[in-house]
Amino acid sequence: MADCARSERHDAGMGPARPHAFFVGLVIIFALVLIFTKPPKEIGVQVAATAMTVLLVMAGRQCCYLLCELQRLRVKSANGMLNAAVECFRLPRTSWLVIVTCFVLSFLTVHEHSNELWGTLERQGHVHFLVAFVTMLCVWEPSQMEQQYELGHLGSLHVGENLAWAYAFNYLTVLTDPCSRVHDRSLCSLQERMTQYEQDNDVVLAVKKLIVLMPRSCYIEPELGVGGDEDIEVANHMDELKISRAGTRERKYTNTVYKIRNGDDSPYYCVAEGASPLLTLNDMRECGELTVEQERAQMSKFCDKLRDLVNTNAACRSRILLVEYDDMSEDGRPVPVSSILRNVIRKELGLT
Repeated sequence: MADCARSERHDAGMGPARPHAFFVGLVIIFALVLIFTKPPKEIGVQVAATAMTVLLVMAGRQCCYLLCELQRLRVKSANGMLNAAVECFRLPRTSWLVIVTCFVLSFLTVHEHSNELWGTLERQGHVHFLVAFVTMLCVWEPSQMEQQYELGHLGSLHVGENLAWAYAFNYLTVLTDPCSRVHDRSLCSLQERMTQYEQDNDVVLAVKKLIVLMPRSCYIEPELGVGGDEDIEVANHMDELKISRAGTRERKYTNTVYKIRNGDDSPYYCVAEGASPLLTLNDMRECGELTVEQERAQMSKFCDKLRDLVNTNAACRSRILLVEYDDMSEDGRPVPVSSILRNVIRKELGLT
């Protein structure tokens, strides 16, 4: 109730809730000052100078939004640029009324008193630009494109953390301890499926954990090592985990075992995969929803949040191994995923 009362008092004032009333008050004060201090001819020149600066400021503001929109376009074709320009200048009727009024006043004065108008702008341009900015803040109504841009920007600030929440609760916790999610004691946990794989294939997994790879480029190959890495190959798949979930009957959860060559020594076997939500960030960058810098920032937020979520869950903490790494070397070459997995396994075994 207190918040409602504060909100009502705020709306009743002359603040942001009533910008048009504030603007009308400024216009009246400005007009009275001119009437009592300036001759009629100079009043017209002053009004036209202010109208011209308002027009320039509004046009400049929309051009800035247009440039931002063009940077977000995936393909800067002529059609795409035209659509962006149309959306950028699709303004409310009140805004167009202000623009047309300013244009007419400026045109008439320039036509009759061009020298006086330019002289006034040179002497008092800073004052007119200040008035123009105040006018824009008071009467401006955001266009649909501006609203979408602002909402998209705010939404992208937390996309990394949101992806981490979804990945942890919709996949990792289900994978490591399915019985706790669906209350079916017949389902095998990740540890039990690993043990069954070892017995069925007569191999020993070097690390009894699911290794989740998180490359900083946010790109993950469809199958690890398909890009020419000869030291890694698919060994087999563990038994599928089938859970009826969210309307899908017996949804399948499949995990792949990889064989990592280890020189002349015995190869390492491990269960590994990439963190698939990072592909979402990669797709968002490619379609223009995120810049390269925003993608890196959201990738870092994703890793930090996912690490926190995994560490606070007992089943995930003991069976999930998160590996954040730079998949590009200093000379710009891709780092083989086999070397990453080999180093991780050796570290887990205490060999390094």
